Amino acid sequence: ALPISFSEHVANSLTMNYGIYPVVMPKPNGHNGQVRSEDIKRTIEHLADKKLLKKGSHVLVVHGNSNALRIMTV
Repeated sequence: ALPISFSEHVANSLTMNYGIYPVVMPKPNGHNGQVRSEDIKRTIEHLADKKLLKKGSHVLVVHGNSNALRIMTV
């Protein structure tokens, strides 16, 4: 599992509460702080370029206050 967060606070909480070490990505600019599909795709591509994800892998994306869930392919 490779958790990703746009928030240093959330990343620290995940480490302290669950013992996992998320990747902290820069928060997208604009859009009233909302994370859009394009932001998620760009993050996945960035992680694939860094060899943290393999092409063809499935990624479970959980985001937002509504606990939105989606499965994406790298």
